[in-house]
Amino acid sequence: LRWAGGPTAAGDLVVVGGLDGQVYALSAADGSERWKAQMSSEVVAAPAIANGIVVVRSNDGRLVGLDAADGSRKWIFDQSVPALSLRSNSAPLIANGVVYDGYDNGRVVAVRLDDGNELWSQTLSGGEGRTEVERLADVDGNIVSDGQALYAAGYRGQLAAIALDSGRPVWQRDLSSYTGTAVSGNTLVAIDADGNVWAFDRET
Repeated sequence: LRWAGGPTAAGDLVVVGGLDGQVYALSAADGSERWKAQMSSEVVAAPAIANGIVVVRSNDGRLVGLDAADGSRKWIFDQSVPALSLRSNSAPLIANGVVYDGYDNGRVVAVRLDDGNELWSQTLSGGEGRTEVERLADVDGNIVSDGQALYAAGYRGQLAAIALDSGRPVWQRDLSSYTGTAVSGNTLVAIDADGNVWAFDRET
């Protein structure tokens, strides 16, 4: 099997996707198969698990909520993706009953965990240019939260702190990144597209 994106574990459940578009749920105790589900395209990001729901991002822009008990599909959230994008996807992040994820169109979206309905979206990268290469605008890296704000970065776009409840930007900095962000204490760290490591005040 061609695994991709890495596994996610919660309780006795381990879930991992692959390049064939299949998602496997395994027992954490002995590796036996609990269920498997077929996505519409390859899965190159780790799934997320919370409240009995497994959230999977497929490469064609679909965010899918699966029942953690049997893998049955509960909802689908679909965003169009450009013809050309970076070879990566942002892994979904679940916090307080909301799923957050970045997309190849330069946007960060928030959808309800229980039904997949969109709550808000925010643009981090406008994707401007004359060619498809110049318009690359992916939000592909790690999205993190400190419980108050969401921190994300877009390729050829911005690093931003976004209010969890409204999607309103708290602050923004011009920074092109495809690896995402990390938070420790009051420090936010990001790596730009040229390989430089930046540290910022988390609040400002």
